[in-house]
Amino acid sequence: MHPLCHDEESHALMQFKQSLAINESASSYPSAYPKVASWTVDGDCCSWDGVECDRDSGHVIGLSSSCLYGSINSSSSLFHLVHLRRLNLAGNNFNNSEIPSEIRNLSRLLDLDLSISGFSGQIPAEILELSKLVSIDLTLNSLKLQKPGLQHLVEALTNLEVLHLSGVNISAKLPNLRFLSMRFNPYLTGYLPEFHRGSNLELLLLEGTSFSGHLPESIGNLKSLKEFDVAECEFPSFLSYQNHLELLDLDDNKLEGHIPKWFMNMSTMTLESLSLAGNFLTGFEQFFEILPWNKLRSLNLHSNKLHGSLPTPPPTIFEYETSMLGCNILQSSMLRCNFCRH
Repeated sequence: MHPLCHDEESHALMQFKQSLAINESASSYPSAYPKVASWTVDGDCCSWDGVECDRDSGHVIGLSSSCLYGSINSSSSLFHLVHLRRLNLAGNNFNNSEIPSEIRNLSRLLDLDLSISGFSGQIPAEILELSKLVSIDLTLNSLKLQKPGLQHLVEALTNLEVLHLSGVNISAKLPNLRFLSMRFNPYLTGYLPEFHRGSNLELLLLEGTSFSGHLPESIGNLKSLKEFDVAECEFPSFLSYQNHLELLDLDDNKLEGHIPKWFMNMSTMTLESLSLAGNFLTGFEQFFEILPWNKLRSLNLHSNKLHGSLPTPPPTIFEYETSMLGCNILQSSMLRCNFCRH
């Protein structure tokens, strides 16, 4: 026999249910169903769908619910469930509610999932008081992380193992950022946001991460960007025209087909190093006709589907470095070229 649910917690759960509407269309998950619909006043809350109780004390330690619509505010009875260790409210629609500062009451929380739930506004500073948190998922809300910022979050929550902030606006914290490197973190996932004009970003280095999605055209707004390295990521598309880059590395992504037409303007670019190895690119001869031979220092195209004959670059500008790696078209259509200045 297990202890029955505590009366005050059962009452708090019923109040939470009654403060919101049950609406199946509020959920962003096709398989979701309204767990709270089966809750009854005269039942043992430890047997309710989506409620988990401690086997010894009977306290509510887990809550998971979906298909809820309405607002959550500071008076919500949710924050009376002070023994909660796991709270999953993902996929609801809380109507642009801010996360109340009373979340500090849930100091025993280990896992917090509020993803895709219609929250908005600043993530409250009181979340830093949830020092036992191991996992947080705030994905795809209209949230921003400014005060506290990302640095304060990771410094305060030292037990964190999983942190999902996709779609959370943290850019306002770093208006003067010039160098951003997150290289060689294979378990770091995410996608690139839309970039606004006025950024001072000069180097964006994401090599060896698991960033994916399409490269936004708004990268063109980064007028100060000189180096863009997303080698060994999972981007299936080229970036838009960039005439101010000095280094572009798209090695080992999922690029396929012809090299895009904007490379036709390469003669006006500042590009010195270009690496597109390990993709599925074609259009070899046309590509070499438009290379900016007067600026390019390093070119790497090996392990693509390029075939054809290699033209000779203007001898007054470049010579092939044949003593070491040289320029070779292998039977597998692999090409590696390195150039050096006269």
